[in-house]
Amino acid sequence: MKKVFSAIIFSLIFLAGLSAAALAGNIEIDNFYAGSLSTPLTDVRTLVYTCADDSCSAPSGGAWFNQSSGSSNTETIEYPGTANEQHYAEFMLASCYIPKAFNVRDKGTGLTTTYDNVFNKVNNCKSLIDTFSVTNSVKPNMPVMVDINANLDANTYSAFNQINNVVGFFPGSVDYYSAETEVTLRIYDSNGQVVHQNSKIVNIYMNSLEHVHFEWIPTIVGEYTAEVSTKVIDCQCSSTSKQSASKIFTVVLESDTDYCYTLLNNLTINNANPKAGDFLSVSAVKISNEVDNNGNLNALATDTTLKIYKQTTLVFDSSKTINANSDTINFQEFSYNTLTLQAGNYTVDMGAVALNCQFATNNAENETLFFTVTPSGSANNAPVVSITNPTVGATLKGIETVTWDASDADQTDSNLDIKIEYKFNGNTWTVLEDGVNNNDGIFTWDTRTVPNANDYMLRITVKDNEGVEATDTVNQFTIGPNSPVVNITSPQVGNIWDGTRSILWSASDSVQADSTLDMLIEYRFNSASSWVVLENGTDNNDGTFTWDTTSVTDGNNYELRVTATNDVNGTGVDFVSQFEIKNIQTAGKPKTSAKKIPDKSRKKNIHINSIGFDQEDVKPDDKLYIFLNFENHGDIDLNNIRVKAIIRELGIRSRTIKAMVDDDEQSSKFLSLYIPYYAMPGTYYVEIVIDLDGERRIKYRPINII
Repeated sequence: MKKVFSAIIFSLIFLAGLSAAALAGNIEIDNFYAGSLSTPLTDVRTLVYTCADDSCSAPSGGAWFNQSSGSSNTETIEYPGTANEQHYAEFMLASCYIPKAFNVRDKGTGLTTTYDNVFNKVNNCKSLIDTFSVTNSVKPNMPVMVDINANLDANTYSAFNQINNVVGFFPGSVDYYSAETEVTLRIYDSNGQVVHQNSKIVNIYMNSLEHVHFEWIPTIVGEYTAEVSTKVIDCQCSSTSKQSASKIFTVVLESDTDYCYTLLNNLTINNANPKAGDFLSVSAVKISNEVDNNGNLNALATDTTLKIYKQTTLVFDSSKTINANSDTINFQEFSYNTLTLQAGNYTVDMGAVALNCQFATNNAENETLFFTVTPSGSANNAPVVSITNPTVGATLKGIETVTWDASDADQTDSNLDIKIEYKFNGNTWTVLEDGVNNNDGIFTWDTRTVPNANDYMLRITVKDNEGVEATDTVNQFTIGPNSPVVNITSPQVGNIWDGTRSILWSASDSVQADSTLDMLIEYRFNSASSWVVLENGTDNNDGTFTWDTTSVTDGNNYELRVTATNDVNGTGVDFVSQFEIKNIQTAGKPKTSAKKIPDKSRKKNIHINSIGFDQEDVKPDDKLYIFLNFENHGDIDLNNIRVKAIIRELGIRSRTIKAMVDDDEQSSKFLSLYIPYYAMPGTYYVEIVIDLDGERRIKYRPINII
């Protein structure tokens, strides 16, 4: 008997390796294991059919063997003793594991052979969203309207994909060949608040897609974002990756007139299982119309843009004009040919707006699709990594060892690439080691060279030869005290200083005399990129420094930093994040008028005083709140200020806020940005834009995504 294994590959990306069987007699003994030969697997059902032809495209009848191993991990099959070679389809099914299929050729040799069958789970299950649309249920060619039902529809692919099988049919146990998937719809208002949420669980058969339908009745006009996401919850998966598509759209009143609109739907890519080396094309459907004073529609051309990001790097940026639709009712399909893909996570971001709109209101739409590209060639298992030291809550001092376990089913463990990083106090990640073929499981870290802190994080990233990565993170541990400890006692946050003041601090060290510490005192104003040194000495830890604040500009956004360094270059730092310097007018000086003399040459002049975030580190799926204070330095009142925030690397922007500010007056506004779930860890720059009738003031501030 010859037993040919069916290469069934589950998931859009990875699969555990499955071995082909060897020659066997017509007595077959099968042993079942979970994950490895050290873990027996019980309750495995085996079914055997006689094939109608040599390719096993169909059975010639029902299963003549259908039996469960029960509490045993062994099953014995006795094949018929035939003179001529016969083909049989053999299936092995175990709950929560990838099923197995074989094409067995037997001509009754009378031999007895034992097989060890190792069952695996899918390493990483993903259910790609093929298309997503938001439409008016009554008038699909019109925008979504208040008090009218909106249809939200998505097509999502099964996470299980079968290729190159040697058995052309499968038994009736559909659950083993389908992926249970949770599909969730969330609708956010312009403030990022969830106004509607619904979830459905669907069981999607392999190689197929499922249409999922949601409904929502809006009650308030405005801009909304609808996001549909998939999470494979099938127990056959050892891990799952969220996939999503989102759309920004505007809800209007049915009675609205004198405006233009664009509807953009069904953003899709040309391949449900993209692999490195594939060429990507992107398509969608659109319609752009204007609504005149009488409610009549007129078709308009559409300006479309397409941006594609690989993780956070922009890899494609293009635009094109699509002609007006032939009528005002039916959507028009269009497409972009883009680029050759590499392995990794991608975001497709498409925008569309009507051209030549004669009205002030021109509602655009934006749709986003997230997908993953797998390495080319045979199925690849993702590596796995687990940090064993330090652990959450641990305290490290002096010279410590970082240890981890990392492995990969497809290659030698020692050939994995390891990158070790740490961060604390809201800083960006710092690399301790980043090597090639350096998976030795241990790294020696002299923690005396980094500051004391109780909010350290450690991250280890493992990468295999296909470029697939896995990460483990220890989220909180303490280092020290083995470096100096610094505490600033004056000034304090919120203090207002003038004249000559004393900066006061205490600094101590567990290794050497406190007085021998080297002190560095610095300040900066308005979050400048560099610090200004007030004192930088040797053995100068006397706890005080006299500062003449009249030598610097008045302002309410000063920061102070005091750093102590010991003899082994260990450092301790303390910060005062915000205080004010405001020097009082002296008696002999003439007072100037509080009202500036108008300077006709300046006209409009806006100045950004301060920018603040509600948190130093943000996580994917979080909302970032931004505080902005600005001042009118011109000589005229400004009544049409528009403020917004953008993170271009992530393709996100806040709602535009309107503001008014009289001359010589200040105004403060809050903005918010929703950080998408797919954002990778790292430093990003928030672009703050103040628009004065086309004249812009722009500031950049970094944030850390962890």
